[in-house]
Amino acid sequence: MEKSEVMKPVRLQVSALLKYISEGLFEKEHIMSLALLSTLAGESIFLLGPPGTAKSMIARRLKMIFRQGSSFEYLMSRFSTPDEIFGPVSISKLKEQDIYERIVDDYLPTSTIVFLDEIWKAGPSIQNSLLTVLNEKIYKNGRKEIALPLKGLIAASNELPVEGEGLEALWDRFLVRVVSNCISNERSFYKMLRQGTKTTIRQPIPKVMLITDECYKQWQDEMEQIEISDEILKLITRVRMGLRKYVQNTDEADGEKFYISDRRWKKIVHLMQASAFLNGRREIVESDVLLLFYCLWNTTEAIPVILDVVSASLFTDYIERIEEIKKQLERIQKESVRGEIPEDNMKPKIFNYFYYKVERYKTTPCYVFSTDYRHLDRTKDRDGICYSDAQSRTHFIRLIDMDVPFSSSGQRHNICRIKVRRGRGTLIVDGKEYPLCCSEERNDPEEMREESPSNGRKQMLDVWMRECEELKVRLAEKMADAQWTENLFISVNDRQYIKKYAVQCEKRIESLLITICNQQIL
Repeated sequence: MEKSEVMKPVRLQVSALLKYISEGLFEKEHIMSLALLSTLAGESIFLLGPPGTAKSMIARRLKMIFRQGSSFEYLMSRFSTPDEIFGPVSISKLKEQDIYERIVDDYLPTSTIVFLDEIWKAGPSIQNSLLTVLNEKIYKNGRKEIALPLKGLIAASNELPVEGEGLEALWDRFLVRVVSNCISNERSFYKMLRQGTKTTIRQPIPKVMLITDECYKQWQDEMEQIEISDEILKLITRVRMGLRKYVQNTDEADGEKFYISDRRWKKIVHLMQASAFLNGRREIVESDVLLLFYCLWNTTEAIPVILDVVSASLFTDYIERIEEIKKQLERIQKESVRGEIPEDNMKPKIFNYFYYKVERYKTTPCYVFSTDYRHLDRTKDRDGICYSDAQSRTHFIRLIDMDVPFSSSGQRHNICRIKVRRGRGTLIVDGKEYPLCCSEERNDPEEMREESPSNGRKQMLDVWMRECEELKVRLAEKMADAQWTENLFISVNDRQYIKKYAVQCEKRIESLLITICNQQIL
């Protein structure tokens, strides 16, 4: 049986479970979906919001998805003791065997789902024990270490941890962080008022849909097998670079607000793998990257920055190409004033929207990423790699970027290091020059010199015009992809935020098209 055939029922089961446990939760469906995702991924979630915003209800309903699931909830205070969380000390064992051991039944160490309200009011002894519970899922009870059945821990508070009180380590353990507010839409508010006082779901979840411990463990193992492509790793790098740039360029920005530990990045990628698996996919896609909205902020002031940086990373290729065309357009305008023929009279043809084709380098088709090519120097070699893709039977040339990891897994083989340099309509590989496939077949230098500047200028404008039209098509296809609407863990607001950036990108392409049209008229 194909893996996709096995994974599809997983999505159907998770989707049905979400429908059951989200019943009667108004404007909290997305929080429930993120709580479910973090729980099935084996991670914890923090809910920031005032009292009375359904935070505890989310925890109570979450336990319903597990067969024989149990829950533990507690409202912390500064006077809370470990006995109230982890169980009282067994007096008999202490007297008879001189063993300091707790009676853990019906307390946190034996619970499937745990909800801790006002988490930051817990004392140091509770906090230290929670660190091990959250990170390793174990609890040391006397001389024994207990492997906890804990699937998910939900913490809540109406405030963030106070700086300087040693809460940073505990705060970092909460991978997913969500703001939970009161109902804002009046129609949803009226529905809530008419719902009555019952907070349980109307119909019990069918037994066949409940998740067993064996199923949970199997899902955890299969999540680890989800593919992480180079494109996704590059997106993550763009986000990291974007946050660093923001800190460097903003005087008032505090670097600690945007500090993300390596351990946290590792867990974030695992959360993306969980999202891909539970959505019935074999690999992480761009919509899974939007989970960064809920994993990167340390203060509420940082949330708008996170939204902007993550969203912008999805459209970097488009923005960079638009800016490059604008610069080239400015250059050709200056050259036309001087009556000169542009240096690069021939424009390489774009393949699959982002690649140039290198002729005669390999026996099979060979492509170089257009952005990489434009970043090459004419006088100095750069380090690069050439690899073959067994599935498409093609070769690809890429620059080596030390900030972007390169994976040799999957269908990529025969990776070799090369030296590359930019020529005039050519690519120089290890000292040898190879022509690029151009939009117009005119390779004779004498013919190029005989052409008038106006003809060369017109051809370049035509090429840019076609490229902008292709960018528009590519952008429309990107936003029409079903991943944005079918991802179980991406909210309507998330999609609208991305759509806003896509519209901005489309406007920039339209503006560039108008400029090119005006130049063609001139």
